[in-house]
Amino acid sequence: MAYNGLIALTSTAAGMLFLAAGFVVPAHLRATDRTVLEWAGKGTSNLVDHAAQAFATHRPGVARLLYQAVQVHLPATPGVEEAQARIRAAMQVWPAQARWGAANPWLDRHVGPAASGSGGQEARVLDWALPDAGRAGLAAGLAQSTHPTVMPLLACRRLERTVLLPPASSASGQPLDMALLVAAALAENGRLHPGLALAFERAATQAERGGDTMPLESGLLDLLAMMRRMDWEQMATVTERCEDLVALHGLVSASGMDGQEWANLFAAVTTSGSAREVAYYAERHGKEGMADLASTFALGDGAVRLLLERGWRVHDPTLRSQLMKSVPWTRASELLLGFVARSPRFGVALKYLLWADGLLLLLIGISRGHQYLMIDGTRRESRPPNLGFQSAMAVAGTVFLCVALEPFLSMKTLAPEIQSASFQPVLRARLRIEAPPVANAAMNVNILGMLIAFFAIQFVIYLVGLSRLRSIRTQLVESATKLRLLDNEESMFDAPLYLGIAGSVLALVLRLTGFGDVSLMASYSSTLFGILFCFILKVMHVRPYRQQLILESTDDTRP
Repeated sequence: MAYNGLIALTSTAAGMLFLAAGFVVPAHLRATDRTVLEWAGKGTSNLVDHAAQAFATHRPGVARLLYQAVQVHLPATPGVEEAQARIRAAMQVWPAQARWGAANPWLDRHVGPAASGSGGQEARVLDWALPDAGRAGLAAGLAQSTHPTVMPLLACRRLERTVLLPPASSASGQPLDMALLVAAALAENGRLHPGLALAFERAATQAERGGDTMPLESGLLDLLAMMRRMDWEQMATVTERCEDLVALHGLVSASGMDGQEWANLFAAVTTSGSAREVAYYAERHGKEGMADLASTFALGDGAVRLLLERGWRVHDPTLRSQLMKSVPWTRASELLLGFVARSPRFGVALKYLLWADGLLLLLIGISRGHQYLMIDGTRRESRPPNLGFQSAMAVAGTVFLCVALEPFLSMKTLAPEIQSASFQPVLRARLRIEAPPVANAAMNVNILGMLIAFFAIQFVIYLVGLSRLRSIRTQLVESATKLRLLDNEESMFDAPLYLGIAGSVLALVLRLTGFGDVSLMASYSSTLFGILFCFILKVMHVRPYRQQLILESTDDTRP
């Protein structure tokens, strides 16, 4: 008796410890924990550092756009207003920095006074590149170029058949002509990513040889959208980090109808160094994802890069974060965070292994404690605990913890296919690209509540069935009579299945009638829980006891 009590106490304490340890592991199936991002961002530059560095290297256009993101997402940062005042003062002293966003001798020499924005006023590329004087200056500066990307782009100015924009040689061909010249100027100045330069070169060569002009015009439309919102240095900073035309269009699509997201996108591209990853993350998670991405700007470049690498939303562990900060185990938590950051899959495996072991130890402790509290006569008649059944229950409990506690578990993982700008209406595509809506089906409180309710109902019915079985087991009657009593309780033992089907039918009826927001996953879970508990009750409990009674009744009738 004392042996059972000792095992019960030890198993219960160990199970609680394992469950708590699993709760502390900051790993998730489809989310990135903020504590892991904080660890990854330690010692790396944050958004404020990038803005200060841009101003220190005489790139006020870049600094100004970065400080806009700082004002929105880091409002408590001191000195932002003073830094912006210094930027405006520097542009008053250096007009070239107001024209291009940074000093640029090539543009000064070939475009020069044709650019507006002197006197400290910012100048978007569209302001000085669209007028005839600006385009003439760009064409003169590129006339003698031998760059492999510049030559096919300039040759496309002679195209007579286009799809989205009027030919450059026509009376209304200024947008196409300007886009070709600006793209060529970016390549000539080495401000295009090698992958993007190669993509423009191939698309221009194809169009020049009489092929499809859609890829080229689509990329140029995206450049036009950027020219409407950015000065030269800002746009060149993005194109230097833009790997291909798909990434370019993804950024433009994510910027919104009026370009209201450009400050966030620019900050994300600057800190991460990859426009492709930023565009994919924005397309995948929409506005909520952009908010998560912006929340990592203060943590450092390492946090931004880790979030984009994982590709999942950010989870804020309020309770666990407070617990880890209140307990003096800094070294252990640092090791744990580093392990999860480097090996996220192993972190998830460790978390659920701890939970499964903890639940198994708890079940063992409960069964041993139940035996310890039994009276002597009942203890002799009771069967020892079934380890296989306890293991199955521990696995089922772990799955339930996963469904109940994992953030963003039912969120759609596939991003909508990036739509080419060539399929946008011409008038809208002229300078405005509308981002496609992204709908994330995240698990909400209603779905989680239904899952918990169905599980609780089935668990109560399961306990009632166990109670009826225990009542038959303890009755002082013959084995044959107990078999008949078991037959009489057959409907009770099937009750989990009946109620599970009834719950699913009721949920589907509510969904079809529009009574409430009922999830298909939640409705089918009722039947799933019913099948699970009916199987456990009849196969793990009723069937072995029925077999025992059959053998005993056979022995009673034997002469």
